[in-house]
Amino acid sequence: MVGRSVLEFSETPDSFEVAAHRGALAGEPSTFCPTYAGRPFPAHVEPLRDETGEVVGVIGVCFDISEQRRAEEMLRKSEARYRLLFESNPSPMWVIDAETFQFLAVNDAALRHYGYSREEFLSMKATDIRTPEEAVRWKEFFRTRPETSAGGVWRHRKKDGTEIQVDVVSRAIEFSGRPARVALVRDITDRRRAQERLTRSEREMRALSARLQTIREEEDTRVAREVHDEIGQALTALGLDVAWLANNLGRQRTRARFAEKLRTMAALIEETTGSVERIATNLRPGILDEVGLGAAAEWAVGQFRERTGIECGFESNVNDDFVDLERATATFRILQEALTNVVRHAHARHVGVRLRAEGDRLHLEVSDDGTGIDPARIADSRSFGFLGMRERARALGGNCVIASRPEGGTLVSATIPLAGALRTEDDHAR
Repeated sequence: MVGRSVLEFSETPDSFEVAAHRGALAGEPSTFCPTYAGRPFPAHVEPLRDETGEVVGVIGVCFDISEQRRAEEMLRKSEARYRLLFESNPSPMWVIDAETFQFLAVNDAALRHYGYSREEFLSMKATDIRTPEEAVRWKEFFRTRPETSAGGVWRHRKKDGTEIQVDVVSRAIEFSGRPARVALVRDITDRRRAQERLTRSEREMRALSARLQTIREEEDTRVAREVHDEIGQALTALGLDVAWLANNLGRQRTRARFAEKLRTMAALIEETTGSVERIATNLRPGILDEVGLGAAAEWAVGQFRERTGIECGFESNVNDDFVDLERATATFRILQEALTNVVRHAHARHVGVRLRAEGDRLHLEVSDDGTGIDPARIADSRSFGFLGMRERARALGGNCVIASRPEGGTLVSATIPLAGALRTEDDHAR
């Protein structure tokens, strides 16, 4: 630039910067902002004087502020976008002072949702839309958690007094030179109510399922008692009568066949009596009422082993005196269904049954070394056996899981919480 004329840097010979330099040569300082190659350069020129005060030249300084201008333009556009997002957002938004909690700005959605005018909002604090108890908790939250971003579920109160549940996400910002927080608010009142209704419905359905199960067990017990007491007693009496007739018939040859027929009838009646006993046991195992879960489970395993020829181990540490009838019945029915599934589907050679009491929970495991189970069958809503096992456990606050074992075969694992403390046989012995 040394040795070159200022006119060479002017885009037009009659531009303001040329006039400013001429004015400086005439003794008048000047400030101006020339543009070179499309970029602004703020400048200031003054006359340069010698020892006598005569103007001998011009001295000046200029600044390249193009980056500053670019940053200011980007900031302006960013603020415009933010303002558009803030004002047009369909969810309530506001800005509050981080120290006083005063509302500094609110969008139209907040006005519509809460029922206040803009003037009312800007005269209030964020604590004014909360109950007194919630306001204390909210202020303590921000004192103990001064993070840049924060969120949570809170209770707000509208102008008409309606309380709503909201999910609030806020972030620390600077607003008009002061520390502030901008917040986005989502009203989740309806969603929470729907969740509560769903939870209540599930709870009612489980209660209904449990009640239906109880009714079924009561009906099974009644039918079993009637079958045993009425039909069983009648068949027993008939058997005694037939036996008496057989013993008192004459020895004439013409009556030999009749006597044989009576003996056959007596055998048939005895067999029928056994069938009645078996039906009654299937409807409601009397052993469950008489000696409790442990003995009933061991009996069921013995019956399974005898009926199928499949090797079946049994292990239990449960003290039957400390398992109530409702939980004993559910556990026993799950065991019966699990053993039935082994016969129908598993093609197993060995089955293991473990009945364990651990703390306040009862655990039943039925495992086999069969072909395993397809996960699709477990999830199939038409698999009523699996559904029944799971619902029996759920009705008592427990769970039942059916899955294939890594080493092969299937594992049915049921866990049922017990009312009160549960003692094991080991505890009882001590």
